[in-house]
Amino acid sequence: MKPVFKIGRSEDLNTSQANLLMEIGETHCCFAITDHIDQMMMQSVYYAAEGNDRDDMLKNVLQIHPELKATIPANGDRLLYERKYPDPFKTLSF
Repeated sequence: MKPVFKIGRSEDLNTSQANLLMEIGETHCCFAITDHIDQMMMQSVYYAAEGNDRDDMLKNVLQIHPELKATIPANGDRLLYERKYPDPFKTLSF
């Protein structure tokens, strides 16, 4: 994975007030951590996938950023949903 940008520091995070927003695509992975009490973005990171690391992108990001594990509740009570996009190459029949 190639880091494209990183804004913010993990030292500033209060994990009890953190919300994790993450997107993993075929060619990228990005996440932001927001403080839901102060309504501020605390950290934002974007990675571009390189060749063979696409399958292990989430695993690699969690290894590089241990603060993400602290923002994900063990029981998943603050997980919103997984968004599925329609296939743009699927042909429509009328």
